[in-house]
Amino acid sequence: MVSSDIWMGSGATVSMIPEKELHLGAFASIAGASDNKRVITLNATFTGNFSLVANLYRGCYLNIYAVSGNVFTDRVLIQGNAATTLTVNDSLEAAITTTATNYYGVIEQYGAPVPAPKVTASTNVYTKQIISVEFKSNTKTDYNDVGIVFGTVDAESASPTQEDVGIFFTSDGSFANAASLLAQTEYDITVDISNAQLTTAEEYIDAAINQINLTSSIDFSAVRDGDKLVITNTFGGAITRTAGTDDGGADSLIDSLDTADASKIELTVTTTGATTATGNPRLLSDTWIG
Repeated sequence: MVSSDIWMGSGATVSMIPEKELHLGAFASIAGASDNKRVITLNATFTGNFSLVANLYRGCYLNIYAVSGNVFTDRVLIQGNAATTLTVNDSLEAAITTTATNYYGVIEQYGAPVPAPKVTASTNVYTKQIISVEFKSNTKTDYNDVGIVFGTVDAESASPTQEDVGIFFTSDGSFANAASLLAQTEYDITVDISNAQLTTAEEYIDAAINQINLTSSIDFSAVRDGDKLVITNTFGGAITRTAGTDDGGADSLIDSLDTADASKIELTVTTTGATTATGNPRLLSDTWIG
């Protein structure tokens, strides 16, 4: 379905999303007044098929009708909304608030983009793992034998092949202490930062990215964001390997990393590698520009 309506959303994105009257059906309930507002909970039939994008309908008008006879009863401004509720001014007719199920709502079409139906629970979204590693020291010996260990998957599926990756730094040209970890990961990327021309955390990260780019068949990419190495998996999916750093000690095991000094290097997973049923609120559109 192509609409002639053009809706300008946040971030200056232009989309062709139809704006139509949204018939919500009979209300499930209306909460007591609080801060001169009331929260209307939508019925299970509507919310079972649609989720409203949070606060997208703020500023729209809600027309309220009696179920019996479809009699227009009230009109109120929407102050905000969640996926399954509307927040309106506390100015509703008393009969509406006391017998909510006897009334239904229709959001006026102006400024009311049509929500898309929910995706069925059997459809999965495969979230890519994103790791941020902050390099806090400019002293290269602080990274000698330090390792970054994490997992990847080879496809977006319910049961992909998982592989472990190790990125290991050396400031003296050897990996004596990290040798045990090197033997435990499928992909070993060694980064030699012993060159005297490398003197800052940013340069150590750039050296790591260069080495990553020279490694074939890996399922992740890397960029530098200031003093952070940002690693993004190519594919989304559940990952059993817990990402972490290792201090390069001789007793290192991949399943029990001796965490590196967080005052020098610190790893955080900003997005987990998860497989989840999608239920995110969506809008009905077949064309996006921008």
